[in-house]
Amino acid sequence: MFSLFTKTAATIMKIFGFNLRGAWLLALTTIALGCFANTADKTPKRHPLIPNFVVMQHAGNIAKHALGFGWEYGRDRWATEILFGYVPKFNTCHNKFTITAKQSYTPWKLHIANPLGKDDRLSISPLTCGLYVNTVVGSKQFWSVEPKHIYGGGYYRFSTRIRFGVTFGQELNYDFPTAQRKLGEGIDLYYEFSVCDLSLISAIPNYRLNLAEILSLGLGARWKF
Repeated sequence: MFSLFTKTAATIMKIFGFNLRGAWLLALTTIALGCFANTADKTPKRHPLIPNFVVMQHAGNIAKHALGFGWEYGRDRWATEILFGYVPKFNTCHNKFTITAKQSYTPWKLHIANPLGKDDRLSISPLTCGLYVNTVVGSKQFWSVEPKHIYGGGYYRFSTRIRFGVTFGQELNYDFPTAQRKLGEGIDLYYEFSVCDLSLISAIPNYRLNLAEILSLGLGARWKF
């Protein structure tokens, strides 16, 4: 199933020329659908399959730059995100593209009173935490199962294509005034630290590794509609 998903994603990205145009088009289309839903649908509920935010992230173990969309639910405590990322080639032959699925949880939010009025549209989330799975698409440099021609197969015993990880961080949330919600409901700014499975496995027997060597910092923003 996961292999079928990655092959389908690779085909989609190939259609868009293996660059960020596809991700930008997807994000802009999602924004347009959200704005249309805000203006055309006056009922309090929308279709559950329509995303209610777009997200942009820099770094954080998933890509150098990533764009995507997602859903908030459960009184805005739970969020599911799908991100499409870009990694420059650096010392390799080709640029790389990634897909990441993230599941995050926000236990609580603290409202910050506006000193100029009674508004409490600004809030902070002191803790966010989550899980993610990340995969590289469209590159033969990475494998899900180690090929037999590399040390006879089974030498490394891990996938170079798929990474699992955990995240934790904080968010700053701002809800737009009701009169200004034609283009959205609010914006979130966040940072998060992430660590992948290989880093954790390496750190457990190696006490010389410090947190700075296994943690990755990511910065991002969500536009909610």
